[in-house]
Amino acid sequence: MTRFKNTILLFLLLLMHTNVAIAIEAPIKIEVKTFDGNTIFIFYHGREQQLKVAANGNNVSVTMSIPTGFELLNPGDFSGFATTPQLSKDQKLITFSTKAEFKSQSIINGEKLTAIKFRAEPEEQELQTSAPAVDQKTIDDSSNSKTPEPKSEIKQENKDNIGYKLIKGEHILTFDFGEQNPGMAAFFRGKYLWIVFDQPKIFTFINNSVLTNFTQIASDTNTILKMKVNGYKNARVTKTGKLWNIIISQVENKDKKLVLTPQVAENQDELTITGDFENSRFIEINDKVVGDIIKLITFKTPSIRVEQLKEFIDFNLIPSIQGCVTAISSDESVEFSKDKNSLHIISKSDFLNTNQNNSNDNTSKILLSTDQGSLLPVGHWVDDKKFIDTRSQLISEAGLADNKTVLFSKRLELAKFFFEHGLYKESLSALVLAQKTTNDEYKVDLKSQFLTAVDYTLVGVLDEAAKIYTSLLAIVDQSNADEINLWNNYNAFLFGKNPNKIGFLSNLDKFVNLYPDDLYWPLAFSEIDLCLLSNDLKTVESMFKILRSAPLGKYTNSLQFYKASYYRKKKQLNLTQQFLTDLAQKEDDPFNQVRAEMELVKLQVSKKEISLAEATKRLEALRFLWRGDTLEYDLLLLLAGYYRDQNDSMNALRTYMYISNAFNNQLSNFYITSEMVKIFNGIFLPGGTVEKMSPFEAVSLFNEFKELNPIGVQGDEIILLIARKLMELDLLDQAVELLKHQVSYRLTGEKRIINADHLAIALLMDKKPLEAIKVLDETDKDNFKFDEHKYRLRLKAKALIDTNQYLEALDVLAEDDSKDAQILKKESLFQAEKWKEYIDLVAPIVNNIAKDKINDGAMIQDILRLAIAYYMINDQPALAALVQSLNLNSENEMLKNTVDLLLTTGKPIDYKNLDQSLDINQVQILLEKYKNQLFS
Repeated sequence: MTRFKNTILLFLLLLMHTNVAIAIEAPIKIEVKTFDGNTIFIFYHGREQQLKVAANGNNVSVTMSIPTGFELLNPGDFSGFATTPQLSKDQKLITFSTKAEFKSQSIINGEKLTAIKFRAEPEEQELQTSAPAVDQKTIDDSSNSKTPEPKSEIKQENKDNIGYKLIKGEHILTFDFGEQNPGMAAFFRGKYLWIVFDQPKIFTFINNSVLTNFTQIASDTNTILKMKVNGYKNARVTKTGKLWNIIISQVENKDKKLVLTPQVAENQDELTITGDFENSRFIEINDKVVGDIIKLITFKTPSIRVEQLKEFIDFNLIPSIQGCVTAISSDESVEFSKDKNSLHIISKSDFLNTNQNNSNDNTSKILLSTDQGSLLPVGHWVDDKKFIDTRSQLISEAGLADNKTVLFSKRLELAKFFFEHGLYKESLSALVLAQKTTNDEYKVDLKSQFLTAVDYTLVGVLDEAAKIYTSLLAIVDQSNADEINLWNNYNAFLFGKNPNKIGFLSNLDKFVNLYPDDLYWPLAFSEIDLCLLSNDLKTVESMFKILRSAPLGKYTNSLQFYKASYYRKKKQLNLTQQFLTDLAQKEDDPFNQVRAEMELVKLQVSKKEISLAEATKRLEALRFLWRGDTLEYDLLLLLAGYYRDQNDSMNALRTYMYISNAFNNQLSNFYITSEMVKIFNGIFLPGGTVEKMSPFEAVSLFNEFKELNPIGVQGDEIILLIARKLMELDLLDQAVELLKHQVSYRLTGEKRIINADHLAIALLMDKKPLEAIKVLDETDKDNFKFDEHKYRLRLKAKALIDTNQYLEALDVLAEDDSKDAQILKKESLFQAEKWKEYIDLVAPIVNNIAKDKINDGAMIQDILRLAIAYYMINDQPALAALVQSLNLNSENEMLKNTVDLLLTTGKPIDYKNLDQSLDINQVQILLEKYKNQLFS
């Protein structure tokens, strides 16, 4: 009995201990974040706590395995997205409602973190093949470039239809790449099926009731297809020889042999997929409809795929039909790496790492601010291992402030906290908010205003920073002016204004030595830059001796780059080349790698170790390694100059144009525009290279850069040149538009009249005779050459003939005895059925033809039409005499048979069909002659 009582007592003690454990379970900490179009509610909890998060419409419920309370880490922000959370009586359920209408949601489960992610997805758009809504780029494994390539047009070559069959309710698409053996990836997004091959080919497809909205995305290196699938959600991939097949079906693919199984790391920030990735490469697509980035890997073996959705805050591994497909919110927040047997997808966002620093201890190591000789907050937060808790406490304290003075001081503390952790945008946001809500306190606080200016400098808003520096320097005393001056000079340097000095050395012991590396080294390098620019090599030598030890990585590499620049100034070129060659191999530091390779190319060109062609090739390769700042600007400027020096006008202009568009705030854009104008004029002005180009090349180049066309007479001449090129290509509508504008608004005197004639020819060739007559009449003057007057009358006569005004055409040509006018007169008389007049004009011409030389089209037409005229007036003797005199033989068999028919038939004949049977048109030949004269 005693033993039984002891057992009961032990059980009760255990139960009490358990209840105590339950009672002291840490409260759930709730935080709301927005991230690249997502709204995320994050619930931080202990390791033993199990949360089940669910959403029904706007209502969110969080069920807890262990009863506890909750805290809001950012109550002010939370209230903007949702109602205040409610806790059930048993402390096992938290509920709240979101304020926005969300169209999709997903759950992220971690060891000490659970989150629900909402996205307000846009409506699916009907995409047209002429305007695809995605950009695509292919990224080599070694490339760190994140900026998309400019869109490339799909070249109309290697074109093929997608094979299509409908068999037993399954829609089968077949893709033939010939001898190529591409890898493939395919997946569904909503109602759209995406199909990607890692080889380029142009495909066409005829829509049907199930497969619609076919689109091919432009790419020089891949094939990217997209189509809408109506009523089907399943597909599988097979291969027949080298033919790829996609079978769209109502039946799920049950073959699990090649399904890839992702493994999630314990810390929830890395996903590993085991498979054969040795010969695969990444393909990246920017889906503008959804607003995220798709990064995928193709496989040459069919049916290798991922079946289960794996969701994280900043990326999702999505189910695929073929290949491995990841949708990411931002390519800056997710890192991909692979080896022979595995693919690793790593989140770089701090969202997933917050649980590592979360604990029940809310105390933080915030040190009191001390005067260390700097106006900036340096050394206030030392070894702060509880970033999340500290930040949350500061935000909470600001939210609970009971007056403006306290509110300002708390927001300033938060701004300093962010600044010391290198979060300059967040620091600036806190200061801007403080200024808006507590402006009086902000205006009298020097440190807050200076910190705002420095934040503006560090985030690149240089003009706003300059305003604050100028304002502060007008009111501060000398003890504070030095630091403000230093940052003002640095800001001006970043702006491209190149002050004499930054002030780094003179203020090194005052406050610069207190700065962390991320502030110290950029200031040092900017000072070295200015000294090298002014050839102040002694100061550079002093700085190399006095600078602190640079941490390994980008700062050490940058220091090596500046030493190479220093040695080049000292004419120690072998040492320079050694430093640059070493830096150009550092693939883990693309910034220094690119600028070192640039300088190395320039050095080798100057030493004539490499040709311009080789230098250009090496610079072109660098374009894919670095994008988006002054380094890319310098690289493209150098590349454009090399194109120009090799007379590669097209690439030079295109590169300069890209620079102008992408870097439109650069002060040196005037130089770029000047260079472009020089190249353009060198092509199109008299004596230029345009005459060596094909008409198509000339017109394409002009259309691409027509804004460079000079104003005035020179520009008018270029426009007329392009109009002639357009006529040469039979692009008559475009030629007419150019000439109309010139004739109507630009030209005067004889030039106007001559180009009005060119316009009339273009209109006649474009089957617009009435417009041609109008142009000729409106530009008719008395003060032009008589020969030009007769030429214009012939053009008008041609237009009158085209409008069946034959007698009017004869009146216009009455006093013109030229051969050209004779052709038009013959046409007018024949079409007007003035048979006797036609005979009077043509018979003498035919009678003078030598019997053995009837081999000219015009002669044959004259003979036939004369025979028709004799036939139409029933002059059989004259017709017989014509036949006898010409002695037509087998060489003129068609003409002989036609004339014999007129001579022997007793039935009525449709003379117009007879005339057209020989397919000879002297008037059209005359018009072609006039057109060709424009190009001589």
